[in-house]
Amino acid sequence: MRTIVLEGDNIILGRSKFLSFNAPDDWRIFPLGVIDVEAYKVVEGTNWVVSGYITLGAVVKGSEILIRIKVSNPIRKPDLNNFLKKGGERSGIIEICGHKGAYVLKSIRKGLLRNRELIELTMCFYCDKTHRKIEIIIEAEKEEDVLKAMDIMLTASCH
Repeated sequence: MRTIVLEGDNIILGRSKFLSFNAPDDWRIFPLGVIDVEAYKVVEGTNWVVSGYITLGAVVKGSEILIRIKVSNPIRKPDLNNFLKKGGERSGIIEICGHKGAYVLKSIRKGLLRNRELIELTMCFYCDKTHRKIEIIIEAEKEEDVLKAMDIMLTASCH
């Protein structure tokens, strides 16, 4: 296992952290596209992203996994019951870094002609220490890959 620290740079705001998590050594994880940091907050000497997103690609044993992390600074703590009402094949309550969260798992169709079927899992939680809502969206062709990525993201540290 190794610790992956997700950070983003902004030419004006400098470097800020999204979160960190533990990943198996055989997982190749890399950023895709632009890392967007719109705002940050200093908590105990660390700059934490309070508005922004990062997209990651992960490859393990020939499988490709897409992981998107969106961070926002809501006016009030999100209602997990409303989040769970989004529906899906499965949903439930989780815990990340001591915070109560929720997840929804569903099948989606993507592509120009919507001919590619994927499994999407969205996790949502609120960090009351940094006052951030964090959404983690995981997509892959196989459900077992999505669930493996979920297990990895459950090790996330948000403060």
